[in-house]
Amino acid sequence: MALKPISKCILWVALWLSVSAQAAIDDLRLELFDQRVLKGFTVIDDRNNSELDIESLDHSLVRIHQFTDRQGSYARYQQYYKGMLVLGRHVVAHFGTDKDEDLSNAEFSGKLARGLRLPIDDELRTDGFREEMLSFAKEEFTERTGIAGNIVESDTQPAIWLDRNRTAHFVYQVSFRVRPSNGPEKWPHYLIDAADSSIYQYWDNVKSLYRDKGPGGNAKTGRYVFGESGLPSLSVTQSNDICLLANTRLVVISLNNRTYWVDNDFSMPLNYECDNNRGDTSNGAFSPANDAYVFGNMVIAMYERWYKQSVLAGGQSLMVAAHAGVDYENAVWNGQNVLLGDGGKRFYPFASLGVLAHEISHAFTQQHSGLTGAGEAGALSEAFSDMAAITAEYYLKSHDAKAHERLYGQNQLTWQFGERISKSKNPIRSLSQPELYGAAGCYYRVAGCYLSFDDVDKGDVDHLGSGLFSKAFYEMSKRLNGDVRKVFGLMLRANMLYWTPDSSFAEAACGVKLAASQEGVLEATVNEAFETVGVTPAC
Repeated sequence: MALKPISKCILWVALWLSVSAQAAIDDLRLELFDQRVLKGFTVIDDRNNSELDIESLDHSLVRIHQFTDRQGSYARYQQYYKGMLVLGRHVVAHFGTDKDEDLSNAEFSGKLARGLRLPIDDELRTDGFREEMLSFAKEEFTERTGIAGNIVESDTQPAIWLDRNRTAHFVYQVSFRVRPSNGPEKWPHYLIDAADSSIYQYWDNVKSLYRDKGPGGNAKTGRYVFGESGLPSLSVTQSNDICLLANTRLVVISLNNRTYWVDNDFSMPLNYECDNNRGDTSNGAFSPANDAYVFGNMVIAMYERWYKQSVLAGGQSLMVAAHAGVDYENAVWNGQNVLLGDGGKRFYPFASLGVLAHEISHAFTQQHSGLTGAGEAGALSEAFSDMAAITAEYYLKSHDAKAHERLYGQNQLTWQFGERISKSKNPIRSLSQPELYGAAGCYYRVAGCYLSFDDVDKGDVDHLGSGLFSKAFYEMSKRLNGDVRKVFGLMLRANMLYWTPDSSFAEAACGVKLAASQEGVLEATVNEAFETVGVTPAC
């Protein structure tokens, strides 16, 4: 029996089952410091259960995430001013191995905006004014893109935003999802000045792998069988004689060539008669759903086994939707799930190991540093996901060289991904030679680099600007004898502890240096790698 959506009659196992701008002192960036710098801040461990009225507090820090590793326990805090988010301002407390999480003994890193004294007009914080901001953003989006559709999940929040000159502005952070009758879903985000409606930032927060459009055993790789010839098997959930593409890590569903699901039918995992998995052929691929399931599980296992981290907070299972859209040559993290297109004229279905690693790692970033989709931070987010794609290949090669050779057609690390689903010879990205495929190889032009961050199309700066940090990852790996696992571990640690939502390349490189110092990697190694791409760490 071919893969199909599960019938409603089968029991579903619950698996996841400015009014006036004013300069702000913002001098605490990515440096380790002690708790004395928190003087004047009220620290709240649980906003929902706190007896304090956060809107009455000028300066507060609210715990938003906790995690542990072998070096101790950590907590990430978001800064608030008069109950409003201070965008991009996070600090992480490191409590060490002592189980007593005493803030007075903690070390902190991150970003704080001190000295905020911004007058706020109460009339600009009413529900009516919020609706005006939302209406303005919707109209602007239609004018900007010409896209119309059903608008859902609107969110409008007052916030404080600091520009590059560290000047504070009272803004509204507006987002909503647009679901056109034809075409992929959009998730526009705006930062709009509360006083004069100036748009400071705009980005589409659907994390797509390839801008224009949207993989497994296919006509290019040849047909292979999971569970045979040394390839991983399908570890599925059994219900009587029905097997579900679902476990505690991952659930694979089908969108049946829609762009999003509209009812509960689409949240059910694909299934087949046990011992009779015939796949789900599409656009020259033999089973995008099987590939998505095996490779998605492999990526999550890499995070858990190598780095002792869950992709989603709380260890929730991740949902991957195959067969998204019509002729959709793209793969997407939409803030909630991974969507994989079936490709078209240029690509086979987007269910390869590298693509799954890339999109799943956007989920990891969202759960930790929260890098935005704008400017250098957006390019950094893309670069981290590109690094994850290579690390996932390295993970497969390290654990099963025979399977790696079968799936990649060679026994060497490729330093590129997307080539196995491309109907041409070109990959989607190359980390060793990003410029060959239109991505920046350096921040400013340095020896051996002819395409800098300033040279790329700013309309797609997140994808095209990602190359320079990816190239630094490649250079660092060379200097550490090809130990991709270690280098990605530094990036992952920086993502968890030191990067903030609006980190610049220089600040992010500083975070990598701090992570390296904790992992015994020489500072010179990090500096040299970033020097090759024209980035100087900001510490």
